[in-house]
Amino acid sequence: MLGSGAVATAVRNLAAALLAQEEELGPHGRPETQLYVQGAGAGPSPALDGWCQAYGKLARLGAVGAPGHRFYTGGGNDDPALGEVIDTMFPHVRRMELAPTGRPRRTGACGLLVGGLHRLHDNAVQQIHTQVVLAVLEHRACRVKEGALGPYEIVGPQGAIDLWTRVDDPIDTPSRQVGDQPLFARPFDARRITAVEGAEPRDVVYRLISHRELLVSVRDLALMHPAAEPLQRLIAAQMRRMTGAFPSAAKTSYLAMATHSVLGARPPSANAESELQQILHNPDLGRQLHLVCTGVGFQDEHAVANLRVVTRGPRPQQFQPLIEYKLVFTSSAPHLTAFAYIREDGNRAYPA
Repeated sequence: MLGSGAVATAVRNLAAALLAQEEELGPHGRPETQLYVQGAGAGPSPALDGWCQAYGKLARLGAVGAPGHRFYTGGGNDDPALGEVIDTMFPHVRRMELAPTGRPRRTGACGLLVGGLHRLHDNAVQQIHTQVVLAVLEHRACRVKEGALGPYEIVGPQGAIDLWTRVDDPIDTPSRQVGDQPLFARPFDARRITAVEGAEPRDVVYRLISHRELLVSVRDLALMHPAAEPLQRLIAAQMRRMTGAFPSAAKTSYLAMATHSVLGARPPSANAESELQQILHNPDLGRQLHLVCTGVGFQDEHAVANLRVVTRGPRPQQFQPLIEYKLVFTSSAPHLTAFAYIREDGNRAYPA
């Protein structure tokens, strides 16, 4: 849910976009019904991230390929290197300049106004979605080839993994709690990647457990790096959607599987890792105990996710941190570091 400040910003951006559109098309040239979406890019490529957010929202609204206008809500110009990617995402959308608002510019803050009643045939939408996925991977200098078992394969330094693209993938997650599933599935062991918009954390976890399939978004793919293993990089990218102050069973399951994959690759090398292994197999995990991701940072060839083990406090929505650690995803192999106990006074205690 958007806060009051975010709502005010969205309304201000929409008003500026409608005014600019009227100046271009005239008072009677605008469609009667339009959809407005916006993105706020972050990470190593904010502009690409912002447009990927906007594309994902259009896809979930069923408006891929709709005609309209796009613009930067914080000012700025297109990066020439992104021209082909943006044109592929929005083939019938024109660039439009907004009047400056006097507010500080934010790179990657963008928006779209498109015809709300426009719908393409499913085959045309699928074709656009596939082209968008391939364009983003090409922009990230990732190697993609025809697959043996699926349409495509993403090739990494140590191997390849099947890639599928779908816009009509039915998200068939059962209504029962994902947290009740055993945490034996390991994200690094997924057999294939499926690029589809709209998958929630519980959907991602269920598909990993039941089908060994990793559901990713175009925004996840925009964080790929050719020197990193595809699956490791995508898991790090997906941790962005697992961040937040309040945990859930699905997010805990995903973070537990990622942590278990790193620890399971070798015997525990310290008491801290051994204790973390015990927490991952604790029957209270996902109920009284949870894992939360407080942030993810990305650099050229590696990503760092900050995680905590928390326990429920005496009041609703109150959680007490117990342990913190980092998962580092490198071009060679992921590893765990910076393990620390969090005392009641907030200070850290590091194991010997």
